[in-house]
Amino acid sequence: MAIDSLPGNQFWERILLIFVPHSRRYKVLERVHASFVESVPYRTIFMFTIFQIVYFLTCFGVTWIPIAGILFPVPFFLLITIRQHILPKLFHPYHLSGLDATEYEEIVGGPSRHTNFNLREIDAVDSER
Repeated sequence: MAIDSLPGNQFWERILLIFVPHSRRYKVLERVHASFVESVPYRTIFMFTIFQIVYFLTCFGVTWIPIAGILFPVPFFLLITIRQHILPKLFHPYHLSGLDATEYEEIVGGPSRHTNFNLREIDAVDSER
């Protein structure tokens, strides 16, 4: 069930975006994508995702330590402070709001459309498809 929920999850999409070579990133923009891909620089996306992966592994690692298992909620409480005070110093607030948006706040980016308003050229392109 958890694996079925990965496609469409912003965190998972950002992890996959890390492995897309620089020369192939334009392909991401040709299909339906999250809006942060257009508005946030790739370096910021990469750094934010790496931070989340490290923090996820930290939270998961706490459960493997028998004595520290009781401290499992502490990293989650710290995350509130980190998000409010530390992350705005590391990332631009506009980029942070795009990367940290909930699903209903996101604007889905679509494939690029023709910005040409000449109807004859648009009809010619559509007939070729």
